[in-house]
Amino acid sequence: MIERQSFQAELAVGYPPFRERYMSNVVLERPWRIVATAVPDGGIFTHMRTVWEFAEAISNSSTGLPANPFVRKCMSSTRVSFSIEYEFASALHAQAASLVFDKMAQSNLVAYLARCQQLYGK
Repeated sequence: MIERQSFQAELAVGYPPFRERYMSNVVLERPWRIVATAVPDGGIFTHMRTVWEFAEAISNSSTGLPANPFVRKCMSSTRVSFSIEYEFASALHAQAASLVFDKMAQSNLVAYLARCQQLYGK
């Protein structure tokens, strides 16, 4: 059963020394999907949409081989997909982001994995 919940949240994007806050409409479709879309209010983005999707990992994606049935019974794994679409409102923001985008993405991934480790110990 999918539980759907919507709300607005203040989010931040950036990498020091740049940091911008913006409002986003967030839709949770538990347990499988989170979609956040920036509110078009004349802020930093003309368009920003992020999607997180979660699914049971049933194969080893690096080899295409099925997951080990023993491991699957003892420990579940989750495949996480993340996509982002965005367009900055100003050329200055777009240029600044292009210089640090890889660092921002890596920082986001590290924070996500650290939180998983904290919550689940895996």
